[in-house]
Amino acid sequence: MLKSDDIWLSILQFLFRKRGAYKIEFSRETELLSDLGIDGDDAVEFLEDFSKEFSVDVSHLEFDKYFNQESLDSVNLISSIFSKKKRKMFLPITLGMLEECSKKGQWDF
Repeated sequence: MLKSDDIWLSILQFLFRKRGAYKIEFSRETELLSDLGIDGDDAVEFLEDFSKEFSVDVSHLEFDKYFNQESLDSVNLISSIFSKKKRKMFLPITLGMLEECSKKGQWDF
């Protein structure tokens, strides 16, 4: 079993392999969507790969609570930009949350 520091380092290495370099300093509070721009189908693929690499069961993760759907057509996209309705607010997924899930082996947020 990996130690906490080893898990954290492994997550940072995984992020670099999957997404490349970023010009920010990572912390456990770094958010996938707002800080790293991981959204839509990219988020689904990233978390599925994370699940496999770290043996984390994400079957209970409701992606639409955390990320946009990739399948917005252009008409819906334009209307959502100019709509006076509030845009959907998403719950954050942080690198620290990924670390906790890695320790437990399941998504429990």
